[in-house]
Amino acid sequence: MGFRRLYLISIALMLTVIAGVYRVLPDVFTVRGLPDNLILSESELASFNGAVTCAYEPSAEADCGGKLDFHLFGIFPLKSISARVEKTERKTVLGGMPVGLSVKSDGVIVTNILEVETAVGKVRPQTGVEPGDIITELNGKRILYVDDLSEAMRAYGKDEKQAEIKVLRGGKEKKVVSYPVIEQYSELYKLGFEVKDYAEGVGTVSYIKPNGEFGSLGHPINSLDGTLLIPCCGGNVYECKIIGYNRGLRGDPGELRGAFVNPGKPIGQINSNSRYGVYGKFDRAPAGTVVDIAGRLSVRPGKALLITTLKDKPEPFDIEIIKAMPQGSPGEKGMIIRVTDKRLLNLTGGIVQGMSSIPRCAQIGYCWK
Repeated sequence: MGFRRLYLISIALMLTVIAGVYRVLPDVFTVRGLPDNLILSESELASFNGAVTCAYEPSAEADCGGKLDFHLFGIFPLKSISARVEKTERKTVLGGMPVGLSVKSDGVIVTNILEVETAVGKVRPQTGVEPGDIITELNGKRILYVDDLSEAMRAYGKDEKQAEIKVLRGGKEKKVVSYPVIEQYSELYKLGFEVKDYAEGVGTVSYIKPNGEFGSLGHPINSLDGTLLIPCCGGNVYECKIIGYNRGLRGDPGELRGAFVNPGKPIGQINSNSRYGVYGKFDRAPAGTVVDIAGRLSVRPGKALLITTLKDKPEPFDIEIIKAMPQGSPGEKGMIIRVTDKRLLNLTGGIVQGMSSIPRCAQIGYCWK
């Protein structure tokens, strides 16, 4: 009888230990994946009061951060990193509203290959370019706007047999040769393709800093074939109104449909088009709910909200964070989420194109992109 009781106690202790290890492992993996130069708040630092503990030793030099040491059960060292602990909470205006984005490319974007009406009929010139190419030079002349290309072609001489064009294609610089032909009615040389100098679209704002700086979209604006991040040379932001949405289906991601409001009156400027989104600054910071910015250590699996606009104003919808991935370096994907809100599922089928940068909130007052 005593042996059986001892056996049951041993099993119970073993299960308790396994359960404890299972609860601790996610925190251990999170800490092990933390990068150097971490920025966190005092409240996040104080949250380490369980099995994983940390101690912060500030640097003797002002604004130089310090050293953050993590231990398991206060005994076993896990990791030591450079970090800066901020005494004041970081705040932002909560996004979720749509904007019209017009990114000025560093060059002109080829959109279509055309036939030219000549004295001998319609001809498709040997252009050497492809839709999606970004033209940066023609015969050594810098091309930044459509007018630059038109001016270069007006100066094209009859003695010249070819035009040398420098393009960006698939992320690489390439030189191609084009053979212009004379258009019958204008008697000007034509290259046989259409171009534009701005890439436009509708996106969702993630956050707005008190000074008007914002982040949006959550991914870059790419060339037509999707292979090239369009190099940004400025651009404008416009008011936008959601006029509808296409429901997402299997094999079709769906999309929000929006229209620019007052396209002649920008409300801000764009300064960056990166793999993490489109960034810029509003001329006047829009009004909205001010919230604290949660640090990466606050992201945990569980119930959350996403904020997006389907009609006239941003509204919250229920989601669940399935997994938060610790990252040792910046990356596009930091979490896996599941939409649980029946309203959103019935309306759009889930997250559709145009919602990429919607903010997510774990609780009232703490949000991240």
